[in-house]
Amino acid sequence: MTDIDRLISLCPPPPTAPTTEWPTVEQSLGTPLPADYEQIADTYGPGTFCGFLHLYHPHAHTSWTSLTGPMPATIRAQLRTEHERGPSPLPADPQDLLPARLHVSTTAASRHTAALRAAGLVVTERRGVSVRHSRTPLGAALVHEVHPSA
Repeated sequence: MTDIDRLISLCPPPPTAPTTEWPTVEQSLGTPLPADYEQIADTYGPGTFCGFLHLYHPHAHTSWTSLTGPMPATIRAQLRTEHERGPSPLPADPQDLLPARLHVSTTAASRHTAALRAAGLVVTERRGVSVRHSRTPLGAALVHEVHPSA
């Protein structure tokens, strides 16, 4: 049983999802997308899991959750900028980096970092009242646009 099969058994998808022309989407983004992401997006379509984890999708209902919309583009640009600055954990404290630089609320930033953590892209370290988010190898591979097994 594959991971997508396990996900489907736990969370049945809607009866239909929109068809996506992935080569066109990848061309507009300027980067290839992971096959497992495309499979999940094709299976579930746009939306959220439990009203919490947003699936960025080319056919999303709002421009902020559209894979080709402003939020993912802003996040990709921020990741590239931070990467070009040199070695530093990314993303940083959501109360600092994400809301201020992405113009979102602290709550939205916390939800986004939770989604990144759930996807295995960041790890979180708490020190007193301070929170530090650092990239995992998978998160670093995403920033570098390299498949982690490459």
